[in-house]
Amino acid sequence: MNHNISIEPIGNKSLWDKFIDESPNSLLFHKWDFLKIAEKYTGYKVYAYGFYRRDELISVLPIFHKKRKGMNFVYSPPQTTLSYIPYMGFAFSPTYYHLNQHEKESGLCSMISEMDQVLRGLSANYVSYATVPGDVDSRPYIWNGYEALLQYTYVIDLERPLEAIWEEFDRNCRKRIEAAEKLRPSVIRSDDSGTLFRIMRERFADQGDTFFHRQTPEYLKELLSTFPDEIKMYFIYSGDELIGADVNCEYKDLCMSWMGTAVMKENLNANEYMLWEIIKGAKDAGKKRYENLGADEKRLNDFKAKFNPSLIPYFYIIKKNILYRTTSYIMEKMSKKA
Repeated sequence: MNHNISIEPIGNKSLWDKFIDESPNSLLFHKWDFLKIAEKYTGYKVYAYGFYRRDELISVLPIFHKKRKGMNFVYSPPQTTLSYIPYMGFAFSPTYYHLNQHEKESGLCSMISEMDQVLRGLSANYVSYATVPGDVDSRPYIWNGYEALLQYTYVIDLERPLEAIWEEFDRNCRKRIEAAEKLRPSVIRSDDSGTLFRIMRERFADQGDTFFHRQTPEYLKELLSTFPDEIKMYFIYSGDELIGADVNCEYKDLCMSWMGTAVMKENLNANEYMLWEIIKGAKDAGKKRYENLGADEKRLNDFKAKFNPSLIPYFYIIKKNILYRTTSYIMEKMSKKA
């Protein structure tokens, strides 16, 4: 263990947000107000921890804790069906990325080990982290007894000329965008979270247990109000008819198609058109990357891959203690007999 690493709870919003703003791998989801809003609407208790190397804050980790059915669950981020947050986990300082490989590995091992002490204090039966895409070293988690499940997301490099990005789209994708442009659709920014939730609930009516069914529109409404420069919702219209919607998350050099994307008129090519407009707007705003979530969902890949994105890995990191494993095994056996 690297005994130079120590852990302390952080209750100072200014200290936390300054670290997040300067961290190379942090996301808007790590910001203090985002954590507090997620806490409010998910029912999980949020805890914020800092990891110090000697006297320097080198990493932070937010976790969300809830007890249900006699079990203690810890997530970072909280369940997607309640929060719609894809990643969280550790955010690192610039200093961490300048350490040599031995120091990085021993440092992360020590951070995970120190965090495990906290988790034992919470009597955690189930722990889950979703790492930020690009943080691909899962070994320190595995060495500390976690499972690491490989996942992927789609990212487009916006530092290239717009013409080059366009030319790399699938030919059929370009044709659909050009066809949509002839209809002169309009893209309007909105804060009407209720309409988006109504659309998505209708779209996933057969599933019934999605984020849009379990969560209230007030969650998105508060996020839109709290982060007006970073979270933006757009509706796309053909004349007066609403045909599509999308919620973007923009932070530092990244633009992410986050919540949605909803399309009511497939034959009008609204989805392709909307994403192309987002990509152009993100590039104009100086963003360097555009992320389109959903690379692990087979039903979505045929559409998303048409934009010729790069495949970027990340990990679900999971630990289940013996009580959780035993209880799950018994419940599974009982359900099969029933």
